[in-house]
This record gives sequence, structure tokens and C-alpha cells, in this order.
Amino acid sequence: MSIIIRNGKRYDYGSVELTVDGNVIPVSCEIEYGSGEVEEGIIYAGGKPVGRTPGQQSPVEITIRMPRDEWDQLRGTLGPKYKRKEIDLSVAYADTDGATQTDEIKQFRILNDQVSISPGSDAIMQEITGSALQVLPGGIATF
Repeated sequence: MSIIIRNGKRYDYGSVELTVDGNVIPVSCEIEYGSGEVEEGIIYAGGKPVGRTPGQQSPVEITIRMPRDEWDQLRGTLGPKYKRKEIDLSVAYADTDGATQTDEIKQFRILNDQVSISPGSDAIMQEITGSALQVLPGGIATF
């Protein structure tokens, strides 16, 4: 295992590509997500638990923060009524071991978008929150 060190720090990276209607759009953003919570039922017999149901997976909450100019471009690509559209996201990243992993986020739908403006030289940021029906960490189904 080779670790790349630059300026005294271990090297890692992350990138996010949004796929909208088959077009890949690279963006510089932060993204937060999990793999989804599973709610399962318990099967009882004689008052004692004897098994589990397969359960149901809840939609995954996702938060994306990106510069306002990139949001304007993405919103232009999505077009009118963009909160009704579903898009797929691909998140590629590498940790300090150098191995690259790609997580797939399927059927993401925007529920809210808000702007964050602060005085000074900080860029105007847009925060987008929404839900996805499925997250595939490393391309592997979790449920």
C-alpha cells in the first residue's frame, strides 16, 4: 500500500458527478448520506420472538452543499418543476489508501433548496436537501 503525502498531509480526494437525463455533470460539492434505515417486524409465537420479516427500507435523506453558480447551472439543466424530477448521483472518492470507491444514489428527488450568504470572501453556497429511494455503497445493494 502506497500513501501519497503532499505538503505533509496524506492525500485523499472526493468528487461528485450528477447524472441528469443521461448527461454527467461534475460539481464541486459536499454531500452527506447514509445507506437507509431498515424497519423490520418480529414474528411471535406463544409470546416469544421466533423470526423476523424481511422489513422495509426507508428513503435515504441526502444533503448537498455546492457553490451557487454550479446550482444555477444544475437547476437550468433540470428545467422547470425541478422538484418533481428524479436524478441519479454518482459519488467517487478515495481515502488515504488510494483505493477508489464509487457509491450510486438512485432516484434522488429535491425536497428543499436554500441559499447561504456570508460577508467576506466566502462563496455563496446553496444547500439542497432531498431523499433517494436507494443508495448502493460501492455499487452493492444493502437491502
